[in-house]
Amino acid sequence: TMTGALTLPANGLTVGSTQFVATGGYVGIGIAAPGFPLHVVHSSEATIRVESPGTGYAGVRYKNTVGEYFAGLSAGDNSWAIFDATAGLNRLFINASGNVGIGTVSPASRLHVAGTVTATAFSGNVTGNVSGSAASFTGTLAGDVTGTQSATNIAATVVNNNAAAVLLTL
Repeated sequence: TMTGALTLPANGLTVGSTQFVATGGYVGIGIAAPGFPLHVVHSSEATIRVESPGTGYAGVRYKNTVGEYFAGLSAGDNSWAIFDATAGLNRLFINASGNVGIGTVSPASRLHVAGTVTATAFSGNVTGNVSGSAASFTGTLAGDVTGTQSATNIAATVVNNNAAAVLLTL
């Protein structure tokens, strides 16, 4: 048992050759000459474990002079988040089911974005409301389409009353 202050030698403290090194304000684990405030090296897996003994938050905070973020497990629900502490907002959220929310902490599908999405391409089926412009669209569309339609041919299957396919020529 140690009591009182621990004074380190001027050239740092080394336990073994590289197990633990504290020198010049840097701490190294598994490295003799740490190059960062915390520098971890392992021959097969350099993993840092941050663990809460209960259901509280477990993660890492990142801070500089313009902002602060937290990334890690949220308290009590096995979800993972990137939280903007400066703005007080969750920026990215992954719930226990694996659904990803951007701008929402209640993602209702695999990818749930609260706000406008800009992309150069979409592939697959689109459901919901679509607005804006696109050079081309291929796939299944369900919902409302708003904006300027400049296509020369639009093929549509009318779902109501089991009607047959319709081809519109503009």
